[in-house]
Amino acid sequence: MKRAGSILSVLAAAVLGGAAFAQPEPAPTGTLLPNVINVYPVGSTPPAYSSRVADIPLVDNTNYFNFSAIVAGVAAGNTNWADDFSFAGGPYAGATGRTITGIGWVIYNGAAPELDNQVFYVRVRLYKAADFVFNGYAGDGTPMANPVVSPGVTPFYDQVYPMPQYPHNVGSYVIARPIAPATTIAIPDGTDDFMIQWQATSDAAGTLILPAANATWAFCQAGAATATNSANPGVDTAHLARDNNGDGLLIGATATTASNGDHRVNLFGGKAGSPGLVILYDGPAQNPTPTFNFGCLTDGVTNRTTDVQANNQVTWYQFCLNSDATDNAAAGTNGHFLDMWTHGSTTGGADTVIGLYDSVGNLIDLNDDDNGANAVYYSLLSFGMGRRAEVVSGGTPRDGRHYQGDQAAGIKGLSAASGPYMLGVAGYGAAFLPGRNVFGTWDGGGVQIHFETNTNGATLATSVLPAATDLGTLVSPGGQYPATPLANYDVAWVKFTTCRDASATDTVTLNFSGMEATNTAGWAWALFSDGGNVKDSGFSTGVPANRVYDGTTGNELVAATYYVALSYYGGSFDVAPLASTDGRFHFRDRNGNDGFSAALEIDVPYTACVDVPVCCRNDYNGDGDVGTDADIEAFFSCLSGTCCATCPSNADFNCDGDVGTDSDIESFFRVLAGGTC
Repeated sequence: MKRAGSILSVLAAAVLGGAAFAQPEPAPTGTLLPNVINVYPVGSTPPAYSSRVADIPLVDNTNYFNFSAIVAGVAAGNTNWADDFSFAGGPYAGATGRTITGIGWVIYNGAAPELDNQVFYVRVRLYKAADFVFNGYAGDGTPMANPVVSPGVTPFYDQVYPMPQYPHNVGSYVIARPIAPATTIAIPDGTDDFMIQWQATSDAAGTLILPAANATWAFCQAGAATATNSANPGVDTAHLARDNNGDGLLIGATATTASNGDHRVNLFGGKAGSPGLVILYDGPAQNPTPTFNFGCLTDGVTNRTTDVQANNQVTWYQFCLNSDATDNAAAGTNGHFLDMWTHGSTTGGADTVIGLYDSVGNLIDLNDDDNGANAVYYSLLSFGMGRRAEVVSGGTPRDGRHYQGDQAAGIKGLSAASGPYMLGVAGYGAAFLPGRNVFGTWDGGGVQIHFETNTNGATLATSVLPAATDLGTLVSPGGQYPATPLANYDVAWVKFTTCRDASATDTVTLNFSGMEATNTAGWAWALFSDGGNVKDSGFSTGVPANRVYDGTTGNELVAATYYVALSYYGGSFDVAPLASTDGRFHFRDRNGNDGFSAALEIDVPYTACVDVPVCCRNDYNGDGDVGTDADIEAFFSCLSGTCCATCPSNADFNCDGDVGTDSDIESFFRVLAGGTC
């Protein structure tokens, strides 16, 4: 089976798929939500915009570095854990400048119903391994953390994170991020071996352990355990620590299963717990030689189709821009764009991965599949102003969804100043990391790269229509877009047509009550005309309030066809600079949440598009043509119980109170022939 289209989705699926819980603690049955939630330390202000760069988990000891993690159950003494991870034996062994971009784990509320939505925190501490000894730093029965360096603890990172509040038997995947505006946690140089400790707490200071009766939040495992390893995949040693008595200290013991210590190798009758935890990593920069340098791209399409790469080889392309590929690149216009794609390549079995880097090695963005759901496994990045047609049938429209950085500086695409850029192309199996680091294994083959841009001032082509769920022409009760999960940065499009101008009696309501309330980022929406111009928009940090159009000033909505864009809300969202006059259906989501369900109902009260006489009508279907075959078909359809939107509501043609009788049929044909009812 082909993997998911985004790296973050892959990460979540890997953690959540096949989840199981530690034994012998009770294994609750419930729901692990497909949501991925970024959390930030207590007292910090989350960034207004989340980073576009997808994190890469380096947790497999067959790949990039060795990592041994933990699992906690719902019983007392399972709220304070520690484990080791190491860079030894991997490409970053002995490297300087290593950083952590996030720490992810699965949490689960196994509480009784009366403890639904508990307030819950996790304190995360990182140590050098030399300052943390499983046997106790001063011997058996003493704390594992070095009390000499700093009394009780020696972490180089120590922060408390608020957790999502869930009802019992519900959990999800969270990623703990550094304090903004920092985007990484610096790892000390000079050693490859480190420790992580994390502890469930009931206060924001991170000092109180949840009482035994309330020790109901679990760090959940997500894979098969083995008899000797504490984690699979990705282990350093089989050693880990678990606070058995809940005293807040991790006490060492030589015997790894001794009852007087918290040192553990094999747990639960010879089986070690497999973790739901991952460390996301950023490495030192590399400087590969470009396979080909395009210079600054010219307007229109630029193709290169002659390169061939060996197995596990990356093909590098260098290019620059003469101006920004951003929405607002040129004052008074809708700006510029830059698209790049690999369609036609044979490397990786016609399955590519690409990574784009700026001049100093920052990973701007990456892409695996153009549209994996439709088996289009080539790669595509689209920056700046949308919308252009997909490269191949079944692909993703080039809608400018990708962008540079976290957008705190307002970048709405790709800047010229950050070039020249390096674009790496490899086969499926490659992992592009920051610093132009690429690891993995893949099959070689032919490489094609294609660019299209107007960064030299060429006029934008007419925008293409978004692929939308069409609710048709609305009559009471309206239409519904059912709750549907959105991947990170996805936009859901809904099309509908109204046949009456909105008024006090003929209201049109955008009903957002079906939006998933646990999406902490909130939701954004925009209403577009069928020409692509923005008519209205809104957002909310929770479920948006319903938007009612009733014909009053500021609430007008004429009878026409419209499109609604739905996405996550990350502090803002992007529409075209000329949104009201040349909107181009341009809508960019700027939040990296994943897996929450968007929904929309469009409610109208009227049962027919026009108020016309319902008795003895010779234009039965109301299409303006009198006495046609279409009228006959519409009448007999209504006679069988299915009346069209512009037809009378039932088959009582002569309005004598009796529906669908021989008298109605006779009256119908007399009127159709020009006679009286």
